[in-house]
Amino acid sequence: MPSPPPRCSAQTTATPVGTPAWQPTDIHLFVAPIGSAPNYDGVLTSLQAVLPEPNHRFHPDLFIGPGDPHAGPYTHEIADGLVSSGFLEKTIFDGADFTGTNGIYSAMMNVPGFGVIPAAQGSSPDFASGPIIRNSMFPIQGSGVRYNDGVRLDPATTLYIPPLDGSLNPPFSVDGHSHFPQFYIDSADFYGFAAEGDYIYEVELRDTAGNGWNITAPFVVVPEPGTALMLAIGSVALLQRRHRYAQG
Repeated sequence: MPSPPPRCSAQTTATPVGTPAWQPTDIHLFVAPIGSAPNYDGVLTSLQAVLPEPNHRFHPDLFIGPGDPHAGPYTHEIADGLVSSGFLEKTIFDGADFTGTNGIYSAMMNVPGFGVIPAAQGSSPDFASGPIIRNSMFPIQGSGVRYNDGVRLDPATTLYIPPLDGSLNPPFSVDGHSHFPQFYIDSADFYGFAAEGDYIYEVELRDTAGNGWNITAPFVVVPEPGTALMLAIGSVALLQRRHRYAQG
């Protein structure tokens, strides 16, 4: 039976490339703390609030990795985590969301199967036998880029998701992933550019067969309400002064 199309938040799209046997779903844009330079320790804290223990745990090679075994479906874990964490999902952000100790996150959960391609069966950290994305499809690699008002902003972010095998530390001995999250995080402070404008996150993911997905997430960063109000007041005052001057 065909799988449902990827579930995305408003305006976000996920387009298959080739014939992937896995799909991104539960895709969201939200604002959350990133912490301060140079380590930005708030990123891990925020992601653990969205995908908390015991179902997910920090892993040095995976960042947010498998935790205690838990049953699917896994297509609403990020949505549930946003509700419990209180992080705001939106597509129109203000400058405070994208500067200082905050950033704009794109998050998705990848699950087995897509279209007429049935999910492979095997072991994972969640079960002895069930639907998986086989280790042979990993590493899944890709890149993420962003555009501000149509201009590409460098550098690109490199993405790498390894197989669940003995190459990891600590290792796994399973046939594949039952699901895996992927995140893209950005802030104007990372690169020193102005916050306001029309933005697009473009993320490409490819498996070892060259199949995968292109994910596009547009959003807007507008001036903070207080700043916009002060600009409006200043403009009115300037017009009033010019009117009085013109009257002599």
